[in-house]
Amino acid sequence: MRYNKTGNRKQVNILEASIGVDIGKYQHVAVAQSLDGRRLKPLLFDNNLTGFNKLWEYREKAKEGLGVSDVRFALEPTGQYWKALAEWLERNPAEVRMVQPAHTHKAKELEDNSPGKHDIKDAGVISSLDIQRKSLRLVRPQGVFAELRYLIICRQGLVKDLNREVNRLHRLMDVLFPELIGLFKNHIGKGLLELVKTAACPEQMVRLGEQAIKDLLKKKSKGTLGLERARAIIDAAGNSVGIKEGREALELELRQLLVRMELIRMQLDEIELTIKGVIEKVPYIEILSSIPQVGQITLAAILGEAGDFRQYQNARQIIKLAGLNLYEISSGQHHGRKRITKRGRPLLRQMLYLAGLRLIKQKGAFYQFYKRLVEKGKAKPQAIVAMGCKLLRVLFAMVRNNSKFEEQDESPLLIVNQIRALPLIGA
Repeated sequence: MRYNKTGNRKQVNILEASIGVDIGKYQHVAVAQSLDGRRLKPLLFDNNLTGFNKLWEYREKAKEGLGVSDVRFALEPTGQYWKALAEWLERNPAEVRMVQPAHTHKAKELEDNSPGKHDIKDAGVISSLDIQRKSLRLVRPQGVFAELRYLIICRQGLVKDLNREVNRLHRLMDVLFPELIGLFKNHIGKGLLELVKTAACPEQMVRLGEQAIKDLLKKKSKGTLGLERARAIIDAAGNSVGIKEGREALELELRQLLVRMELIRMQLDEIELTIKGVIEKVPYIEILSSIPQVGQITLAAILGEAGDFRQYQNARQIIKLAGLNLYEISSGQHHGRKRITKRGRPLLRQMLYLAGLRLIKQKGAFYQFYKRLVEKGKAKPQAIVAMGCKLLRVLFAMVRNNSKFEEQDESPLLIVNQIRALPLIGA
């Protein structure tokens, strides 16, 4: 209990004790610590239900042993191993906070004036940081937002796989038929891939013939490629410097590579179709979809990483989650440059940056905002990052006010409908 300036009693929520948990793959370590620095004997428990129940019993012992009425948990998010424990604790329910691994690494020498590291020490450092209010609120998407997050992560993995296979395709063609790739603007277009699948080396291209190549390209490119491109390919094939030794082995690798690429494309189509179905379950997706040039995949990535926008009090919290908040290093007469912290979620930053690039190319709703920043001397990457922050603010305002987006005179305006604002649910 504390007192305010007038001497009247004022109830203040003070953290009494914290259990820091150092996360491992098979086993975790927990250390309970009170506000005055007293600690219980560390607990080693398994990453299963029996171990979780032992942790819950440890929490009750901490209340009794430390003489406190409230204990919360602080976890260090290591890989994917912390997620099952965090969800189990929240369901019990218990308050769960997060301590960044970078913070634990920087604070470990303050623990015992030593750079040494072990699990028990890390768990103690985590609980100390939580008591010092150096922990972060756990933002874990739930329901439809959790579905979107894992779907987007799966999609990103497939995109990386496809890019890797495309690089391998180019490597093979640089050996078999190095002149071919340069004849196509789209290096992964359907016309090029179908042609390579039909004829992998220059001699096969010549045998295929000009007319057959023209018909194939015209069909796969929907009429954009035709006789002129076919003649260029035949001419290049007749004078190609592609290797001849070991060609059969390379052609076999190429055929297998094309099969994998086709499978990845089919999986991507399935994932994106599922994403478009799941995102329709978001209660305010119709509002967010009113922004032109911002597609459903981008919105799904933003919602999957940030979760329900209604759980935030202001847009700055989402910007910080994305790691787009600014910092500078200044001392005395030296004034450092302002940079983004990059301490948030990288996928969220990436999708916002890609959305900014698309809005610039298509001269979308935020183009005038971008143009003003560039005219003021901002570099293009900085202006695009600022557009990402602007997009987050607008999205948050649309959800908060239950309002759609409308573009007027090339300036983004929010048209606030006469509809009751959506409720906010906690900070």
